[in-house]
Amino acid sequence: MQVMFERARDALAFLEHQRLEPTVPHYGLALIHVTGGNAALSREIAGLIGDGFRLTATDAARMIARYVPLPVPTGIADHAERLGSLADEARAVTRTAGANVGELVREAQGALPSGDGAAQRLAAAENELAMLRRQFETLKKAMVADVRRAIDPEHDPLTSALKPAFAGHVLDQIDKHDRRHVIVMLSIDGLVEINREFGTSVGDNVLNGFAAKIQKQFPEQEVIRWAGNEFIVVVPDRTITAVRSQAEDVLSLLESRKFKLAETGEWIGTVTASGAVVMDQGDDFPAMLGRARETLAGAVAAGGNRVAV
Repeated sequence: MQVMFERARDALAFLEHQRLEPTVPHYGLALIHVTGGNAALSREIAGLIGDGFRLTATDAARMIARYVPLPVPTGIADHAERLGSLADEARAVTRTAGANVGELVREAQGALPSGDGAAQRLAAAENELAMLRRQFETLKKAMVADVRRAIDPEHDPLTSALKPAFAGHVLDQIDKHDRRHVIVMLSIDGLVEINREFGTSVGDNVLNGFAAKIQKQFPEQEVIRWAGNEFIVVVPDRTITAVRSQAEDVLSLLESRKFKLAETGEWIGTVTASGAVVMDQGDDFPAMLGRARETLAGAVAAGGNRVAV
């Protein structure tokens, strides 16, 4: 389930290792290579980067013309352009910081009158670099999500969970009734309030972290993002007690995670979730889903941060 997301990140890592700017064409080239989408391309790259060599911009341009299909999705293009701008800003700030360090050294050696001007400028440059680094990481995550949306339509680009439209193979198991199943439904408590107070980007970060906790506790099942704040997992051949314990572990992991604001590092407070676990009683999926929603509503009404059965 995580494979396409990991490959998208691998493409960014490949560009960084080759010291190629994260432009749209470069990204397309890297993505085809790391996903094994064109054997001829991968052989050519392997021949060029052997013995510790890196790809040159000329090499990349030649292979892009030959192997990379166009057009590239607009969202990826926008992100790539912004990544390039951030890289330019970071280089400029680094040059300024270097000049300030040199001035501090000369002051220490007595070549310049001592003062706190260079130190203050150096501290400001360090803060600006830290801010640019956070912006770069945020934009890189968004770019990966756009890439995933383009190459993996079956999974939600934000949470990597399976989309309902592609969950037929999971739900067919219930309709066949050849195995007993338990349905787990989970949702974040107070997500609307989180979005209102901190913004949807923070809410998206919480959703992504929550989905990761679910997948960690249910590694053998597909996590389905059934609605905006509604995730379900279909678990065959397990007792309701065992599955409830797994769901409670998800809630504990979420509660212990400290989500922070990217700009300030401020903790947004404890985030909790609620869950419902229902057992197959010979009914079809819509009936099980209805029972799960009613049970989940009861957990939320009781104060949240609990799993009801």
